[in-house]
Amino acid sequence: MFLALLSCRGICGEVENGPLLEKWPNGKTKVQGAYKGGKLDGGYKEFYEDGKPKLSCTYKDGARTGQCQAFYATGVLRS
Repeated sequence: MFLALLSCRGICGEVENGPLLEKWPNGKTKVQGAYKGGKLDGGYKEFYEDGKPKLSCTYKDGARTGQCQAFYATGVLRS
């Protein structure tokens, strides 16, 4: 489920190297990550509009490494 959502995010091909940062209209961070060689690399996080964490994953060369952590809107980790 998460791989399909994170593989492109509607910005494929736009960022070759460097940070990925999207903001909500209220100025809080919506998505935070980094690209290397056009692929997600390193930490990737999504946030709810109020700033609480929604999703946290780690990528290496575009492939997810380990488990993602998903959070309810209350900030509680989903089990």
